[in-house]
Amino acid sequence: MLTVRVSPADDARDRLAVAQAIEQHPLAGVLTATIAIGVDGPSPWRADDPAPRVAVVTSRGLLGRVQRAHLTVADAIVVTDAATARVAHAAAPDALLAVVDNTARPFLRGSTTSEAATAWDEVAHHPELARSLGAPVNTDMAHRIAEHAVELVIARGN
Repeated sequence: MLTVRVSPADDARDRLAVAQAIEQHPLAGVLTATIAIGVDGPSPWRADDPAPRVAVVTSRGLLGRVQRAHLTVADAIVVTDAATARVAHAAAPDALLAVVDNTARPFLRGSTTSEAATAWDEVAHHPELARSLGAPVNTDMAHRIAEHAVELVIARGN
């Protein structure tokens, strides 16, 4: 069973969306792990937490001393940008690390979120084109983070 904990913060709605996406993942019912979304408050870890422990860092860039300390306990870490990945890796060099790339594909640079979503919807009707463009399975960031978190649970040995 997956244990999902959400640390309260300014981006609480985003964190709750990630938690919901993880809980709705098709493999959520068969995996055993602890996933902490946000590591910027009191320790999200408990002594009896099932392993592996996966930390989801929703903040970008520099991580405070408390956040880095919480990451040292994690078996795997999901971050949303390269700058945070460098800091997370320095804090927990033995943890597996996944970076959820939210950058637009070259042909979508300069487009709004709505335009990008419309473009991917159109591309989805043409499977060959979608494969060649590397169309994401789900463009929703919460679901992309959830997918990475579940992959790390599996990679760390459920």
